[in-house]
Amino acid sequence: MDELSELIRSVGFYLQEANFACVGTFWKNIVYVWKHHRIYYIESGKALMTLRSATLELEPGNLYYIPQNSVVTASNTQALSHYYIHFIPNAVGNTLLNAFPVFCKGVPSRPEDKEIFKTIIDVYNKPKLSTASQLFLNGYMQILLSRFVEKLDPSFDNQNVFRFFDIIHYIDTNIEKKITVKQLASMANLNEVYFSNCFSKIIGRSPLQYIIEKKLQHAMHLMQDERLSIKEIAFQLNFSDELYFSRLFKKKNGISPSEFRSFLASKGSAE
Repeated sequence: MDELSELIRSVGFYLQEANFACVGTFWKNIVYVWKHHRIYYIESGKALMTLRSATLELEPGNLYYIPQNSVVTASNTQALSHYYIHFIPNAVGNTLLNAFPVFCKGVPSRPEDKEIFKTIIDVYNKPKLSTASQLFLNGYMQILLSRFVEKLDPSFDNQNVFRFFDIIHYIDTNIEKKITVKQLASMANLNEVYFSNCFSKIIGRSPLQYIIEKKLQHAMHLMQDERLSIKEIAFQLNFSDELYFSRLFKKKNGISPSEFRSFLASKGSAE
């Protein structure tokens, strides 16, 4: 078995919530930015979900992958019935998800997918999860994520998305430190320019863009702790100053850090 196959086999997901919901127009008030990744299966109804980088048209019979901290709002004029799973990927799973484009039209489900969601919900919501149940859930999550991989460009497998696994893992686990492209290129034993070009081609954004994106995502998580000021968060994430951090945050998310914190305070945390 080659190294890539071993990595793919180790893809793992930790479920945080799994359930079924029927929501009305009030959904826009509770579907705010969520700190976990999500997968939806739409049973009936339609809705528009506005992400920070795209707009999803949620339609019956489709599966949708929604990246963490990406949702702005949603709107629907009719009841929307959907199964949903919130989850955290392990390091290898995170590398895989980072290679996904935004599936603006979703992907068609297979006849068995609805039953997979039902089974996941039933097993996950039992009083206690055994080791066997955890393995069972992870296997089904891999099946659901495979639906999205099937729809990727055929060149996906040839690009070897896991080539920069160690680099991405380092960024994700050291996001509060100062990280430079020169440092990452050295870790990969590559020329800085060549490293940047390869990283951009495979991951879809430059190393610097990826670092900033991950820092801003982590900032959203830190802002849920009201004890931390915006200035403290900026310095904790190694930004040069609060003004620069706030400018980047607003450019990326469309609202300032203080506006985002007010937004969090005004919304509930239910799906």
